[in-house]
Amino acid sequence: AAMAELVSLVLVIADVPSHSDVAREDVQDREPGDVVQQLVASLALEASEKGADFTQHWLVSRERGAQRVRENYPVLWREIASTSSCECLLEGLLQLLRDWTLALAECQFRSVRHAASVAALHIVEGLGVQCNSLSEFCGTAAMQIRDAE
Repeated sequence: AAMAELVSLVLVIADVPSHSDVAREDVQDREPGDVVQQLVASLALEASEKGADFTQHWLVSRERGAQRVRENYPVLWREIASTSSCECLLEGLLQLLRDWTLALAECQFRSVRHAASVAALHIVEGLGVQCNSLSEFCGTAAMQIRDAE
């Protein structure tokens, strides 16, 4: 359910009309690339029928509230990566985040690619924060062990 929420968030930020709600069933036990292809097909159909514009989205918008979106959206992804436990990341969360952000970043719609790429960059930044924190922890632990001996 959480991954469906995160995919929905990317679509909302990309300002994708009417497809911003991704259900758990849409992503569960399915390859991210397959889900994105299906989404692209339905979006292309909708765009041809209604003339939808996928060039303007929250990360480039000048609309009211867009500045907060540009500030908070990257922070969310950074926090997911930097505050998740190492066990959780290694037991599948990191692979799941990588697979979905990669699939979304390869979408033919620029707004979705942009939102997914921003998410991916900030996931990597959060992992860097996590690694630095672990490195400091290990350094402190090694010093404490030396001092105790």
